[in-house]
Parts: sequence; C-alpha cells; structure tokens
Amino acid sequence: MAEYSSLMVMKKEYGVDAMQRFLKEDLDTYLRSRANESKFEKTLMDNDLQKYVWYQKASLVLYGLQDLIGEKKLNNAFKAYVEATRFRQKGPFTTTIEWYDFMKAATPADLQYYLEDSFKKITLYSNKVANAYYKKVANDNYEVTLEVESSKSYFDGNGKLLSTGTKPNLLEIGVFDHDTKNKQGLISKSPLEMKKVWVKPGKSTYTFITNKLPIKAGIDPYNKMIDRIPDDNMKTLEKKTTVSPQHRNN
Repeated sequence: MAEYSSLMVMKKEYGVDAMQRFLKEDLDTYLRSRANESKFEKTLMDNDLQKYVWYQKASLVLYGLQDLIGEKKLNNAFKAYVEATRFRQKGPFTTTIEWYDFMKAATPADLQYYLEDSFKKITLYSNKVANAYYKKVANDNYEVTLEVESSKSYFDGNGKLLSTGTKPNLLEIGVFDHDTKNKQGLISKSPLEMKKVWVKPGKSTYTFITNKLPIKAGIDPYNKMIDRIPDDNMKTLEKKTTVSPQHRNN
C-alpha cells in the first residue's frame, strides 16, 4: 500500500504520461529479482519476506488495478476496508484475504481475472509489436496499422511453466507523437490515440486514424502489466504507401 501510494503521488505530481519511467523501474526490479531468486517465488497473497514481490510487483499490480477499474472506485474500496477493520480490540484481526475481498467487491466480474492472476498466481505477459506502419489518407489524416502479438503464462515458484492463458485480456493500445519533457524535466509520452482493447492471445491487427503525423505505436505502452520483455512493446512507425485489405481488421 505504501509503494502504491507513492506511485499515485507521482502520477498526480508528474502526470500520467510521465509514469512509464517509474512503472518500468518497478517492473525491471521485479523481473531481475525473480530471476535471481535462490529459493522459490511466492504469490502476492502468500508472500512474507520477498520484498521485490510486496514492493515492486504489488505497486505495479495496484497501479494497474486502479487503471482498469478507476482510481476513485479503488480508493473507496480501501476506505471501506479501513472503516470495517480499524480499532478491532480482539480477534479475528484483519488479514490479506479480507483486504483482497474488498478489492474484489469493487472489481467488475469481467475484470476479476486480473485479481486472480495478480494476487493468487504468478503471471507474466508477453506483449509485442510485430509490425507498425502508417499511410497518409484523406483530409490530411493518417491511418496507422498495428500488428501485435500477445500471450499470458502462468508459472510455479521455481519458474516452471504451468499453463498459458486462452482468453482475451483488457490491454492498452496507442499511437504516439514524439516524447516531450514536462515542466519537471521528465520524459513524457504524447498519445495521439489511446484505447483499452480486449486482446486475444496470438496475433491481432488494429487500425487507428490520427490527424497528426504519428511517430510510434505500442501495446501496454506504459508497462502497466507484468511483461517478460517490456522493451518490445513499442515500435517506431514505418511509412507505407499501400496497405493490403487483410490488414484492415480491427
């Protein structure tokens, strides 16, 4: 909760479009730490001593949750939890399970897979931009075609693959201008088009129209998900004069 709170303070102070730096630092630390784990990784619900799980992973998970269900809704869930559990004079005292149940109650049914994946399992995404290009169309607009690959895998604490996801996941896909610097001097993304999409496992193609020359595009471009290779989520757009009909699927 402390690490999540710090991310939300930075989001307010520096702006949502500057948050990738902080999210990726947490993600890189988590991935590096789990790779160097000498025993076995525990899930977020069962963790006790692994700081990279309850600091870096947990802050990412909670940041991703507020992005999916809304910051206000998650804050209200935490407020309800505190009011229901504070100042208990005798047991049973509150536990992670009770805390989790308040978040679950605030999460729509179609998004509860995210809670299960994040808290009760060890889940890693593999989101990648395979190809990205644009062409100029009528009225000085630009058509952007983005081909992505997405998968989700479940592991045990020793890193052994248990299974792969078969259902779509709600992920961000966006088209961007050049990065800029905000008033605090931090690199900030400049989205031209951004939307959350139910992305099925495997390959998918998406099309956007922008009224400004697009520079790059990506899937989960702010690194909100636990992605095994986050550096391939974005790709610089190539100019293409013609686009074949099969690439027009949304």
